[in-house]
Amino acid sequence: MTENHSFVQLLLVIAAVLITTRGLAVLAVAVGQPAILGELVAGVLLGGSVLGILDPNALAIKTLAELGLLILLFEIGAKKLLFPGDAQIENWKYALSQPAVVAKLHDVDLYKVGHHGSRNATPRSMWALFDKKNTKATAPGRLKTMMSTLPGKHGSEAAHTEVPRKSLLAELQKESELHSTDALAAGKLYDEVTLDL
Repeated sequence: MTENHSFVQLLLVIAAVLITTRGLAVLAVAVGQPAILGELVAGVLLGGSVLGILDPNALAIKTLAELGLLILLFEIGAKKLLFPGDAQIENWKYALSQPAVVAKLHDVDLYKVGHHGSRNATPRSMWALFDKKNTKATAPGRLKTMMSTLPGKHGSEAAHTEVPRKSLLAELQKESELHSTDALAAGKLYDEVTLDL
């Protein structure tokens, strides 16, 4: 594939994403839903799950994926659910420099641990903000955490780059109700996590 062809493909991908997400965002608002719902539906429709218009392995998509990421904070009723994706220390440094962002993190109810529990995905400064951490397992409203990981696959214990990071894992186990894929029983595909709204 030539550079010109890749550039044209990248522009077409950007156009498809912008038109579809904007159109579905406007439609979502018109029916009384938040714009982000329409944008998320657009991603599902364009991706491999439904229409398959955008190939996640295409160079154009990989290029766009490298440009940024999305940290999602859902507020459902009185609950807050934080999904940071693959945010790393640089992303959190910027986010945590914003007072409005910091204010929203204090009362997070559910935290999906970023980047499989890697060294830079859950900075101590962010973890310290969560007011619902509690060492008492039966404490009402205790922070719930979820982590998708496979110990020993990435990094090195000797170099202190293991994934998940042992110090983070210890904190998660001590101060939250941790649900982790590596703790699932043989043959079990998922762990159900519930929040009372």
